Amino acid sequence: ELVGNLLEVARVDAGILDHHPESVELAPWLKGVCEAMDHRLGQGELGLRLELSPNAQASIDPKNFATVIENLLSNAYKYASEPRETTVTLDSDGNDTLIVVSDRGHGISPKELPHVFQRFYRAGDEMTRQVPGTGLGLFLCREIVQRHRGEIRASSLGAGMGTTFTMTPAAPVQWSA
Repeated sequence: ELVGNLLEVARVDAGILDHHPESVELAPWLKGVCEAMDHRLGQGELGLRLELSPNAQASIDPKNFATVIENLLSNAYKYASEPRETTVTLDSDGNDTLIVVSDRGHGISPKELPHVFQRFYRAGDEMTRQVPGTGLGLFLCREIVQRHRGEIRASSLGAGMGTTFTMTPAAPVQWSA
């Protein structure tokens, strides 16, 4: 995981992250990504609930944007005790599209929220942290979403209250290098 994340960060820094945007019907694509990740982590271990509006489309690179969803689901798995509850919501009004990944995990303190997308940042105390990680996953998420001309935000009511990540996947058809 560390080597893979470091390679992706190096590609981002060098401006050579492969990107091939295409018009994607988001509901079936998102369902496939989420179900594959749930299977990879252990069928049913995420406590996955999908709430997907039909007919939402966006111009995304399906592989890169899958990396964002997979990172968020991996964090939902790593930072929650059993039984986990992870909800992925897709909502669209025809113009604006919103993807929300929320969990009932450990949560993030308000003072740490502004830093979670920084390179190598990890919330919590280094001496007591139980979950292994690189501090690069959310940094990569932000970089990929921004390259899609979108936004990603994190919110949490605090420790023990879970975390919610809200993102807009793409502006119409344009791609930023």
